[in-house]
Amino acid sequence: MIEIPEHIIFHKILPNLPAKSLVRFKCVSHQWDSFISTTLFAKTHLLQQLSLSSRSILTLDDYLDFKCIDYSDSNLDFSNFGTNFLETFNWFLGSCNGLVLLLSADEESCEYDYLHIPDSLLYFDFHFVVYNPVFGKNAYIEIEHPGQFLVTNDEYSAQEYNFGFGYVSSRDDYYIVAINFPVCSSSPEAVVFVYSLRLRQWKSYKTVRNDKKDRLSLELQDYFFSNTGTLVKETLHWGITLGKDQKCIVTFDLANQEEFLGKMELPYANFGEAESGVSAFCLCCLDDCLCAWANYEGGKVVEMWMLKEYGVQESWTKLFRFNLAHYCRSFYGFTKSGMVFKFYSNNEIMLADFSRDPPEYFHLGCVERWSAVDYVPSLVSPLAIITEQGE
Repeated sequence: MIEIPEHIIFHKILPNLPAKSLVRFKCVSHQWDSFISTTLFAKTHLLQQLSLSSRSILTLDDYLDFKCIDYSDSNLDFSNFGTNFLETFNWFLGSCNGLVLLLSADEESCEYDYLHIPDSLLYFDFHFVVYNPVFGKNAYIEIEHPGQFLVTNDEYSAQEYNFGFGYVSSRDDYYIVAINFPVCSSSPEAVVFVYSLRLRQWKSYKTVRNDKKDRLSLELQDYFFSNTGTLVKETLHWGITLGKDQKCIVTFDLANQEEFLGKMELPYANFGEAESGVSAFCLCCLDDCLCAWANYEGGKVVEMWMLKEYGVQESWTKLFRFNLAHYCRSFYGFTKSGMVFKFYSNNEIMLADFSRDPPEYFHLGCVERWSAVDYVPSLVSPLAIITEQGE
């Protein structure tokens, strides 16, 4: 056999391998362990994985198992990352660069409502967990919520709270966002708390006070209470209403946090029909673009639009409008064959081929209840980020 030069192995081959395989390959030798464990290699590997446009989601099911579903090609890959060892009830709030943000609460003290997760967790003394499932129990940190952010004894007050998670490249830092959108007109203030993973501290930003004609109120666009902002271009996005009926998207720029909230318009006025006083539209990220989708005719029809050039209103482009066999819950991404990965409210995991009319569906699995996020497996460790700051 022709011996492969060492620099080819370390700088050409290893960065292209799956993260889970690289963790195993650390056992090859002390040299491999030392090289693969460096922060520089983790960043190099992540950039390579992002350039490959890997498409996968991470799920957490009723059996507390973390599983990754890779749908980047026609051969779906299901990888098991092991059982949730945290011994708490958890719900995904976001994912970025291989790290996931979990809302966590003591399951023994939490009689949670399956229809209103994670809202029910907010009634208890919850905390956050930042975790890389590739490393298992060797790479997570627990973070207490801001002291002013505990919700108790009010099933509606939890609907005012939303969260987000993201990365700012210019600071090489990850941020948790906990934001209060006041639903009640008697509380015309919106307050945001931001946690820096590097500094390991919360910071609260200025309160926005609106006059009576333009009070910031949140209409829960997501019927399934994900309570999570959509991350695009290092900015978090939520669908809200201003005042009584002006629907729009509010943004929080993680890189320029002092500006607090910005506004973006939807594809057109009155996007999504109103059902029982609630505007029916949701946001998601597909192909690194912000997308807005809406239900019509009682959930039997779904319409999807994509903002192809971020910040340019005229670039909103309709991707499809179709009758659906089931009520859609979430969209995650496209496969190479042009299908959209989606999740139905009847707990089926599906692939839908929207190049056909009507769409053609492919059943992938069914679980009693699960939480899921877009996910790119990586070697980024939250513990390494903290260590770097300590040094």
